[in-house]
Amino acid sequence: MTIYKISLSRTFCCFKSSAPERYVITRKKGMLNDQEYNANATSIFVRWTKPDCISNLPLKYQVTSNKIQQKETDEIKHTLVNLIPTETYEIEVFTIYNGKSCLLLAEEITAAPIKLCLKDVCYVPDNATINSKITWTVKYHDSPDFISGSDKVGVICRWKETQVHRGKVAITDSRYTIPGLYLDRTYTVYVYVIYMSVNVEPPVKIKLKPYKPTNLKYTEKSTEIDVEWTRPDYTGSQQLQYLVTCDGDDVGEPSSTTACMKTGLVPGKTYEIKIYTLINLMKSQPLVEKITTSPHKPTNLTFTATSTQIELKWEKPEDASNQKLEYEVTCNQVQVKTTSNTSCKVENLNSRQQYDIEIFTVINGKKSLPLKQNIRTQPSPPIASHSNITGQQTVLPEIPLHNVNLVSQKRV
Repeated sequence: MTIYKISLSRTFCCFKSSAPERYVITRKKGMLNDQEYNANATSIFVRWTKPDCISNLPLKYQVTSNKIQQKETDEIKHTLVNLIPTETYEIEVFTIYNGKSCLLLAEEITAAPIKLCLKDVCYVPDNATINSKITWTVKYHDSPDFISGSDKVGVICRWKETQVHRGKVAITDSRYTIPGLYLDRTYTVYVYVIYMSVNVEPPVKIKLKPYKPTNLKYTEKSTEIDVEWTRPDYTGSQQLQYLVTCDGDDVGEPSSTTACMKTGLVPGKTYEIKIYTLINLMKSQPLVEKITTSPHKPTNLTFTATSTQIELKWEKPEDASNQKLEYEVTCNQVQVKTTSNTSCKVENLNSRQQYDIEIFTVINGKKSLPLKQNIRTQPSPPIASHSNITGQQTVLPEIPLHNVNLVSQKRV
């Protein structure tokens, strides 16, 4: 919301106490506070303050726009609505007391423009001619919910100096199609807003482009990216080609195939892939995707296992010596730790159990394939002899033989 604070230095009428007569004074500092205005595309909000010299009088206020009365109110604010964007309005506020009025403030305020934002400008080839499809959004200054079914969007299409098409459509339709354009010509199209039968937005000049590809799919590896896509949805027989770029560099020559492979990449690095549709060397808007290659997995895993823990050590990938690496360690597919070191302990394990250990290289949130190892923990050590608190072994009392009934069995 934009707030305009305007200092007024005009001559004002004011009332002296409760006397019926009025007198004219020149504004001095502190007698009338600065006014606040908020102007959007279709309304203007005005707020004012009582002059200090009559702050105790029961006043009413009359607001006019271009000499037409808008409202009489007890409040010190008012909103003028249903205005035409970019139009200038002369706003006046009068104080009313005992049936007499006095000019309090006067100012010219311009309503804000409507902003027309095009979402997509493209054409659909159909043999020798094309249809141009235009879609849009409309933004209103500080008034996002204002849309009227009677408002229009106008479209003018020119080839050189000749107007080949003109039309308009309801603003809520959000799309328009220009039929019968030729592939070998360059057209200039103007799109503008029509509000209350008035053209309020300077035309947006656009250039027709082919449809961009759709449905991008990709598979990333450590040093290559494979991409494939779907051709634009249209019924024409025009031959389409596609241009693929990686970080701004072309990936081969334009081709009619809908797949491409880029090799020789750095593991764990993010690349920007763009795919364009080409018709007679005219490029569409790009289909864009940022893709991060997978890092290489760690190497040379060694380990030491006890009955309750496994100590792991490994080496980082050879081709990632200059990159900032992290490692993710999992045990039975449960994450144990993320570390920047090349060693880790997995603790609180059970004895004589098999554990599936996996170690991933992580660069910029992208994980490598796992380095896998199945490891079995050792048996628990034998239980030591029971000792007393002094550390001396406790000797159990000897049971006399005469207190034991011995039963001998005869060998058969």
